[in-house]
Amino acid sequence: MQFFALPLARMLLSLLFIVTGYAKVAGFGGQNMQGWINYAKPRLLIPGTTDSLPNPELLAQIAAYGELVGGIMLFIGILSRVTAFGLLAFTIVASVLGHAFWMIADVGPSFLQLQQFLKNMGIVGGLLVIIGAGGGAISIDGMFRRPQ
Repeated sequence: MQFFALPLARMLLSLLFIVTGYAKVAGFGGQNMQGWINYAKPRLLIPGTTDSLPNPELLAQIAAYGELVGGIMLFIGILSRVTAFGLLAFTIVASVLGHAFWMIADVGPSFLQLQQFLKNMGIVGGLLVIIGAGGGAISIDGMFRRPQ
């Protein structure tokens, strides 16, 4: 069971990044890169301020391509630990910038953002497992692992 559990978990976790990254980069589900930039730009603020991060258009594009490429790399198991760490950093930053429930006074919208934030923390937990355990036996990393 352990032989399949870690690779399956890694692949299922990667699908989230592949689908959402593809939607932003290539246009899928009514979204495209310009729509993503227009959505992300006003949200890319220095936490706790109303000041924009430097060059938010470029940051939005880097996030979209990083999400897609990182998801693909995680799916096939190339540099699984490094890739999972990069996606973990992205997910934490996206959670803090995009789901700042603590800054919303209205309880309803605040609770919705709290749910999204906690969902992302669950994803962070899955990525931490990949960082700790690696990509598993069924991965590119597993093909080059030395026998124990």
